[in-house]
Amino acid sequence: MQQLQKLIVNVTEAYENFVFHRVFSLVYNFCTVEMSSIYMDVLKDRMYCEASDSLSRRSGQTAMYRILDCLVRMLAPVLVHTAEEAWAAMRFKSQKVESVHLAEMPKVDDSIDYQIAEPRWQKIMGLRDEVLRVLEGLRQEKKIASNQQACVTIHCGEEELAAILNELGLEQFAALCIVSEAKLQKVTGETTVVAQKSSYQKCRRCWNYWPSVGADSEHPDLCKRCVFVVHRA
Repeated sequence: MQQLQKLIVNVTEAYENFVFHRVFSLVYNFCTVEMSSIYMDVLKDRMYCEASDSLSRRSGQTAMYRILDCLVRMLAPVLVHTAEEAWAAMRFKSQKVESVHLAEMPKVDDSIDYQIAEPRWQKIMGLRDEVLRVLEGLRQEKKIASNQQACVTIHCGEEELAAILNELGLEQFAALCIVSEAKLQKVTGETTVVAQKSSYQKCRRCWNYWPSVGADSEHPDLCKRCVFVVHRA
């Protein structure tokens, strides 16, 4: 949602200055990098495996709905017919108008301050890039077949980065990197990342390698989360 606010600011500026090729570039990069390569890749586990009414799944759906609603309106002036078809297909709309070309362009949500949060996320995503680089080495060595098989330990020599990770939560950082587990060890010196194949069993439903797999005698091949979802179904 923070990146969406940044996109709205930049796209609005580009339209006001009649720099239409920049509108295309901004939206294209947002869709291919922020959405496809990162957000939706990370969100797949939540969408497929959480309970349909779980807070985390509904939160992701809400974010994607708002992103879709804003993207369609931003694209309307340059992708006229496709935007109109998308608008007609949307079940829920922020503005009750028949045509997307009667809708107003999206405005920045003042309650979301992306500028304050951006330096924090730059550090998190920089660390994620390093984790992915280390995991690629494991894949090339045939030690793991996917990121989900890996356990990552961050030897952190930066107090600010360690504080950011603790605030975010190691479980959330593991989900961001799509690994089974992330550990943090504070050290002196520079920050390094070490990864190895997880020692945990694989959950047959979500394919994550978690310590809770096998803890339930009724479902010995499922993790705690999946057991909960299956029992509720």
